[in-house]
Amino acid sequence: MGIIRQYVALTGLGIEEFNSTLTGLARVHKYFEDVLPADKLERLDPFSLHGYLALACHTRYFHARHLCQSAVAIPFGPGVDPSGVLERMAMLYNILERRLMEKAL
Repeated sequence: MGIIRQYVALTGLGIEEFNSTLTGLARVHKYFEDVLPADKLERLDPFSLHGYLALACHTRYFHARHLCQSAVAIPFGPGVDPSGVLERMAMLYNILERRLMEKAL
């Protein structure tokens, strides 16, 4: 099953404070990378965007409920899903997941 996600790239447009903060964040990430199991931490890969240091972030719109049972579903706001497309996809995703889980049992 594919992943639908929201993606954003942040850049300081060459501002030194942003670059040094991102470098410091990479050092903190490296610390956790050294002490946590490899599959427990997302990669942190600063990159160049039009010649400026940047950081990409993303979040999944849908997660398998059986993997995050304590999570609380938050409805999409009108600015995120004005036509209700994601809401309908979420209902289909939940139905498909439930059927797959039933077959697995």
